[in-house]
Amino acid sequence: NFSQYVEFEELPGSNVTSDEDLSDYIHKEVWGHHACCTNKMGDTENDPLAVVNSKGQVKGVKNLRIADISTWSKMPGYFPFLPVAIACEKIANDIIQLART
Repeated sequence: NFSQYVEFEELPGSNVTSDEDLSDYIHKEVWGHHACCTNKMGDTENDPLAVVNSKGQVKGVKNLRIADISTWSKMPGYFPFLPVAIACEKIANDIIQLART
């Protein structure tokens, strides 16, 4: 029983109560190609669900960054290579700037 570890249900959410609701959720939200949106980016000091900040720094882990689409809030409706490359370049530039200080 995992209830002792769960404070609240994030996904699919408390509004999903029937088999039909669950089927609708699965058809709209669950897929496996270009998996993303599993590591919430946000204010890691004030948002308990955010695990990474805008510089890719992982909450509570020194010198670890995430530079992939797992931090995106929504998957674009196209092949994600170009925006992934841009996001990775931004994180790389943040690391370079930090190293220069």
